[in-house]
Amino acid sequence: MTKPRARFLLYSILILTWVWTGMVASLNQVQLPIQQVYLIFIFVPLTVLSARYLLSKFQLILFTAFNIVWVWSAVNPLFPHAWLLENYLIFFFVPIILLVGLYFKLSNLSYVFLTAFMILHVVGSHYTYAEVPFGFKLQNFLGADRNMYDRLVHFSFGLLLAYPLREMFMVIGRARGFWNYYLPVELTLAFSAIYEIIEWLAAAAVDPEAGLAFLGAQGDIWDAQKDMLLATSGAIITMLITSVYCLVKNPGSWGEIKKSLRPYKQIGE
Repeated sequence: MTKPRARFLLYSILILTWVWTGMVASLNQVQLPIQQVYLIFIFVPLTVLSARYLLSKFQLILFTAFNIVWVWSAVNPLFPHAWLLENYLIFFFVPIILLVGLYFKLSNLSYVFLTAFMILHVVGSHYTYAEVPFGFKLQNFLGADRNMYDRLVHFSFGLLLAYPLREMFMVIGRARGFWNYYLPVELTLAFSAIYEIIEWLAAAAVDPEAGLAFLGAQGDIWDAQKDMLLATSGAIITMLITSVYCLVKNPGSWGEIKKSLRPYKQIGE
């Protein structure tokens, strides 16, 4: 078998394993011992062995760390139905990240950010966002009236994902200058709004108890708007830090920013 075909086969095994795991989890049997055996003795070894020949050592460490935390989150979650709702995003986006790896590679820093955010998310799925123990500690530290883990994750969404989005815009969209800092912020806000809509539709369609656990509003009628604001703020912070770093490292990048704001051509010409 040729090397490209072997890589394609391994990617197929890896992605189909994740899809199959999502289908198994959808049977609402996440609390049963048989599925825990599947996750520990079939899912993790198969994904890690497949990834061993597709990823660098650094990426494999990140991927293995995430798998370990994800399997932990699937074992006896506080609300199994809420866990399932939260992890549909994982079942959807992990194969996408792997497929993107066939097209182009992100930097190691981007993969660190992606892994960190997904770990934060699956930890929240294990307890539900409103019941994570660290969130109560954060609540006491900030003197807040609610568990703050939900706020932390939404802020981290923008803080950690804006940088990988910037790399995608630069590689695929060839964004330059001002636009490779602005577009990640814009897309973060758009993704946040889409997620809030998905939360609303999912919470309205499932069992009320699972829906409330999944929604995690904790009685705040402005929860969705605050979550979007936090995500956007995180993205702005990351892009500001990135822009300052780029300007210090390459002072000429300021000229590229100004050039990118000039009209390429007039529409009426």
